[in-house]
Amino acid sequence: MNHQSIRADIEQLLAEWAWLIDHGRADEAARFYTDDAEQNIAGVTTRGIDAIRDGLRRRRDMTGRTSRHVVSNLHLLEVTQSSISVRWILTLYRSDDSSRPPTPALIGDVNDTMQHDAGTWKIRSRQILPIFAAS
Repeated sequence: MNHQSIRADIEQLLAEWAWLIDHGRADEAARFYTDDAEQNIAGVTTRGIDAIRDGLRRRRDMTGRTSRHVVSNLHLLEVTQSSISVRWILTLYRSDDSSRPPTPALIGDVNDTMQHDAGTWKIRSRQILPIFAAS
């Protein structure tokens, strides 16, 4: 497995994760997490695939919310055959009211650790650190 193919795999995973959340299918994004995954968003930690799946179902059920997750500045660190540390920037546009101006709700640093399992990469841990956030 070369560095270019790993990068392409990670970019595809993140793009698909964002697309599912932004298009009313957030619950399907659970497939991108390991069973023992841990996610920390702005200081709130969720542990285990069942808890993460529950959160993604809640997001799917927010049918009045419109969002777009923009993934950028992907940086790969500590690449091995079975794990990788990934750093990227998340720009989140979100509105529960269609009349709101399209300004970012959040710009944050994301620190992911991914595990290669059964031929695919999955998120083992995720930490989203808000850098700029709408009040």
